[in-house]
Amino acid sequence: MLVGREDALARLHGAREDRGGLTLLVGDIGVGKSRLAESFALAARESGAAISCMSYGTSADALQVSVLLRAQELRPGTVLVLDDLHRADRASLELLRTLLPEIADAGALAIGTVDHHGREPLAALGGFGTDRPITVIRVGGLDGRSLASVAERVACRPLPEPLLTALAVRSAGNPLFIAELVRSIRAEGWLEDSEGAMVALATWGRLEEVIAHRVRRLAGTCRQLLVQAAQLQVHFDLQALRGRVERDTESFLDLVDEAEREGFLEPSPWHAGRYRFSHPLHREIAGGHERIARAS
Repeated sequence: MLVGREDALARLHGAREDRGGLTLLVGDIGVGKSRLAESFALAARESGAAISCMSYGTSADALQVSVLLRAQELRPGTVLVLDDLHRADRASLELLRTLLPEIADAGALAIGTVDHHGREPLAALGGFGTDRPITVIRVGGLDGRSLASVAERVACRPLPEPLLTALAVRSAGNPLFIAELVRSIRAEGWLEDSEGAMVALATWGRLEEVIAHRVRRLAGTCRQLLVQAAQLQVHFDLQALRGRVERDTESFLDLVDEAEREGFLEPSPWHAGRYRFSHPLHREIAGGHERIARAS
């Protein structure tokens, strides 16, 4: 469920209705750019629009971009989601620059998500330039009410105001960081001890370190499941994952359920019957823990 992004959604609707072209969602990792683009695109599909999505930094390259854009019939209202555009190679960016007039002239909207790491959006894209206007929407941290909604949904219970305040300070309103902190608090058994939770919050490290700690806390079999899932395509079939895990069907599905409960895996909204990691950072960190999985 997307919360606290009404203004950004309104701007995306405006860009789609006005002129199409390229709109960049820019912000820190975990702030919710991909969820925002995805929510907008899926809502557009419900209203009858044609949509497509591709993630860079996996197996995407210029050829795949070409196939995606050429296969998609461009017409007014079409939505193309180009996720993690900052990871695109130079050839892909050059192709997008070449095709942008075609996208804009058709009244289609391409939405690119960009982790800027403190840089200007176009600098994060290697100086991407075009004579067509580009809309930039900066996605920041959540406000207090939206933060509380995310935290309490993950905790499955109301949380005391001092703890919510501490979460806001520690996470700077980053929704992924908030969710990871709450899951860590729950795993440590501190939902009943808000003072202990706040002490822990002051000692835990960056977002990546909190996720890595949660991966290490998983049972070895569940860690191994995530390690294997990270070797598959972004939206993977459970049968493909089943072939990599030496478990009977019931035990395998129990592991998938555990990974889903812990917030690492989720059903793909783009491909019926497939799964994906809940965030690319989960995939990246889990994929780097093969030695931990073997040591369990």
